[in-house]
Amino acid sequence: ELGLAGMQRAPISVTVEAPVAEGEEDVDDDLELVVNPFSTVYAVKNLIAEQWPLPALCQKFVVGGVTLEDDVQLAGYTTRGRVTVKIEESYDALAGALLHENPSVRLRG
Repeated sequence: ELGLAGMQRAPISVTVEAPVAEGEEDVDDDLELVVNPFSTVYAVKNLIAEQWPLPALCQKFVVGGVTLEDDVQLAGYTTRGRVTVKIEESYDALAGALLHENPSVRLRG
């Protein structure tokens, strides 16, 4: 089903590849999600954080070698209604959030 500007409105299947720490073996702990095609990267990061012990703030979202920003919608990165995401651990934003002057930003992460 197509929506505005011909964009897909059917749900997207997202395969999330589990992060692998340096020196560890890749075990098959991938996560399968079905999301709204207009979901943002940040919304999907929050779904991942519900399943894995890695807060959304500490996730780097990589699709096809490109790191996506939190406000990007997944609809533009799908092939036949599917997308594979590699999650990398990143703690760069953590210090900024913990020190932010706005308490709601400090609590979000």
